[in-house]
Amino acid sequence: SDKKLPQVASMPNLLRRGLGVHHSGLLPILKEVIEILFQEGLIKVLFATETMSVGLNMPARTCVFASPRKFDGTGFRWITSGEYTQMSGRAGRRGKDDRGLVVLMVDEKMDAPTAKDMLRGRSDPLDSAFHVSYATLLNLMRVEGAEPEDMIMNSFAQFQNMRRVPQLEAKVALLEKKRDEIKIEHEEQVNEYVKLRDGLDALTSERRAITNLPTHSVPFLQPGRLVRVCVDAPGSSLFSSSDTEALTRMTVDADDQYDDEVRNPLSFDETLLRKSVEDGNDSVWGVIVHFEKVGSKKHSKHQKYLVDVLVKCAEKLKLSDADRETLKLNDPVFSLLNSSERHSLLQCEENRVVDELPAVEFRVVRVPLEQLDCMSSIRVYLPKDLYPIEARTRCGASIREVLKRFEERSKEERERKEQKEEEEEDEIVIPMLDAEKDMKVTDKAYAKTVQKIQMLSKMMKDHGFKTSENAIERLRKHVEKRRLEYLVKHAKKEVTVASGMIKADVLKRMRRVLRRLGYVSEDGVVTQKGRCACELAGADELVATELIFNGTFKALPLHMLVATVSCLVWKEKTGGKGGKDVNGKKQGMNVSEDVFSAHSNVKDAARKVFKQQLECKLKVDVEDSIERLRWDLMEVMLAWCKGNTFSEIMKMTEAFEGSIVRAIRRIEELMRQLASACKVIGESDLEKKFLDACELVKRDIVFTPSLFV
Repeated sequence: SDKKLPQVASMPNLLRRGLGVHHSGLLPILKEVIEILFQEGLIKVLFATETMSVGLNMPARTCVFASPRKFDGTGFRWITSGEYTQMSGRAGRRGKDDRGLVVLMVDEKMDAPTAKDMLRGRSDPLDSAFHVSYATLLNLMRVEGAEPEDMIMNSFAQFQNMRRVPQLEAKVALLEKKRDEIKIEHEEQVNEYVKLRDGLDALTSERRAITNLPTHSVPFLQPGRLVRVCVDAPGSSLFSSSDTEALTRMTVDADDQYDDEVRNPLSFDETLLRKSVEDGNDSVWGVIVHFEKVGSKKHSKHQKYLVDVLVKCAEKLKLSDADRETLKLNDPVFSLLNSSERHSLLQCEENRVVDELPAVEFRVVRVPLEQLDCMSSIRVYLPKDLYPIEARTRCGASIREVLKRFEERSKEERERKEQKEEEEEDEIVIPMLDAEKDMKVTDKAYAKTVQKIQMLSKMMKDHGFKTSENAIERLRKHVEKRRLEYLVKHAKKEVTVASGMIKADVLKRMRRVLRRLGYVSEDGVVTQKGRCACELAGADELVATELIFNGTFKALPLHMLVATVSCLVWKEKTGGKGGKDVNGKKQGMNVSEDVFSAHSNVKDAARKVFKQQLECKLKVDVEDSIERLRWDLMEVMLAWCKGNTFSEIMKMTEAFEGSIVRAIRRIEELMRQLASACKVIGESDLEKKFLDACELVKRDIVFTPSLFV
């Protein structure tokens, strides 16, 4: 029956033509056949993943890259220099070819720095992936005189960490030197103004956080409503120190390298500085088109709202240097540092110089709800189809007409009221939704926040720094000095961390988890549960031990025991065939009540362990960790234990044959470890049960011996 497997049936036709396929989804026996034939020169063209080109020493005359990007489990990225060197190094067979040929098929735009780094960049650094598991910790605690701290101090990860100390100390000295070189005229005046600006930014963020709560804002997200959209990402500020990655991305070898690496990520364009001095708005007018809720329905805290807004913007990739200078001179909110990767938001008001640029147009941009500044009580007509540029332009004209009419009305009111101050002459009064009356904001802190914002705004307008000479230049120096001060503190903290033992906090918290769950006594003596967990390495040792001690494994019949163990091993997201609804959720395959009950017991045990880890301040997402204990393979393993052939169980799942074989082998290995654990604690009946389950699983093509042995 194994000959009827699609992989086995299709392989001979390819091999007769000198073609081969090699990837992790193949049956192990087929992969070995491909490798042997390729070594013998009987396969002329081999389609392979990087497993073949990186991990195995099998050179070829020519290597072809179908794409310079690869999927790394989360998304597509450019291949690194080390990966390219390793894979392209297979081109050219020693003793047969004078040279090897490499073909790189570039199917999308690649900028010069990326190409240079890929072809001639440095090799990938060798970083330690040292990790302390609970089984390792318990085994060390059982041995007299062996301390986990000694193992960590003698690890390669600790060596790498301590080797960074001289470099980090040099980094601190260089940063302090650069900071002290910056001299600012009347620095106290600048500091005072910046403190006011910081306070205003914080209060404005608080005000927006209240009004943008879904309970207050979502009822008013109707299509056609005028809104003001923040140019920058929510919570961003000219003076914030939240971007740690950008701050710490630097070298300390030479001053010229420092300038290139540090000044660029920390520099700010003229717009942000000008806005801070001239009270320029940090938001633009737009029209709501649509909104939707995204995120997991199970966990409300992960739910967010995204709003589609029609705004005038410039596409960054189409902007030439001349266009950027034109926008800086003619649009006070233009910034290349805003939250959108593709577009820079612009003022909606008519500006012929800006509107004539080819990269500028009205577009629908998706922003998070938190990026809305405020909402108007006015709504404009919105065409059903905004795809044509003409429709978007007409809608933009409607926004401008509304702004123009209210500007004229504001001028008439100012003419009647001579007491209006001159500095408010350009203000356009658009009716906005009242937070307390319209949006039903009942938070008592809101009114105080608005009052403080008004007070700080007036203090900033009256501050002497605004009318001083070289205000922008002095502010730029202050920003750079403040950033360098933050970098000095961050670098000193890195020196302190690098000088001490790595994972010290994690080790302390793991010990606390073991004590609370009963694996270790208060005196640090390993208990019976701890000795059981010491034998397990093929899955989460704590969850598996809890299933032994709470009687879950003992109560299950032999076939269901194997299926339940598969939950601890299988991590892939694969659908099955012939799905049905279980508790209102669509599942990949038909799930029996016995399977559902067994899987629920596994989740209950896991929830107990993960919640305890979270309480001990270990970084763990309880619900996400529980969801990884998947039941996709449970029905497959039940069928396998009942004697179904491999070809029959493959019809029950969409996973590759190679993935199923690896999973069954891991399940068999884990059950042998569970049998050893039961022997340690004197559970002879459960030990025999696990050994019988191993014999039940170990058969046919899944456990075919290797051809290389």
